[in-house]
Amino acid sequence: MPRLTMIRRIDLEAVFWITGLLGLAIARPDVDDHYTLCVFKRMGFKRCPGCGLGRSISYLVRGHVRDSLKAHPLAIFATIVIMRRIVFLLRRSLPEQIS
Repeated sequence: MPRLTMIRRIDLEAVFWITGLLGLAIARPDVDDHYTLCVFKRMGFKRCPGCGLGRSISYLVRGHVRDSLKAHPLAIFATIVIMRRIVFLLRRSLPEQIS
């Protein structure tokens, strides 16, 4: 199977999750000046249940487990769920044997 055809078969959701994790891997978690998509913060609330999860995953990718748990206690669980989803999507979209 040509490489271009194989790339086209990769699920768009897998690309989304991989891009998100790579973005968190290169983001600096110690910098507080960032754009937020949090609806609660935009409405003026100080905290929401999900705030800190991206920062926490960014710490986790760098191996700073203690800082990760301080930022959000569910980062390890969320990262495992996302990784499992990526593996599932890639296994489903790629051919059985690549030759």
